[in-house]
Amino acid sequence: MDAFSKEDRIYFATKNKIAYAKKSPFLEKEIISRVISSKEFQKSISKKQYFTEKLKRMHAAEHKLYKCFMKRIKNLPFETETEDLLNYIPSYEEIKNTNSFSFFCGTTQALFLISFNLLHLLINLFINPLISFSLSFIASYSFIYLIQKKYFLAEPNELEIEIAKAALKKVLEGEKHDTDTHIIY
Repeated sequence: MDAFSKEDRIYFATKNKIAYAKKSPFLEKEIISRVISSKEFQKSISKKQYFTEKLKRMHAAEHKLYKCFMKRIKNLPFETETEDLLNYIPSYEEIKNTNSFSFFCGTTQALFLISFNLLHLLINLFINPLISFSLSFIASYSFIYLIQKKYFLAEPNELEIEIAKAALKKVLEGEKHDTDTHIIY
């Protein structure tokens, strides 16, 4: 499963489906979710975006939900049907109380690889390779944790968490393209 955040919506994708959820522009407490094609997804993410506070909150909601959900399904058999996973979507409280840091974030992995390789090269010149590896790993992990928390994440509110839940639910439901689901939370 993969996930992606924008300022106004959150996407979740499985091997053959992509869905998103966003706040309704008409009703204050309504969320709209939809299954889309990969072509529509590519078109919608092609615009450059900056990390505004809203995007940071959406990004954190995506991370928190993903982390909770993966923790809940980690011991399930691989053959579990996608629709059966709907029972494992975590509650709002569970998501709210989860740390938003995720090592599986694409930005984080890129930063980790760059910082780890640079540090390992430099430290390896002066210290035993095994110690160099360990120090580089710890320093890089700490660095990306701080960078992700400061520049890429902010504490999500209830709406943003519910949007993330709606997107995940939609991708797991298996509905056809171009059908909107409206949820009042």
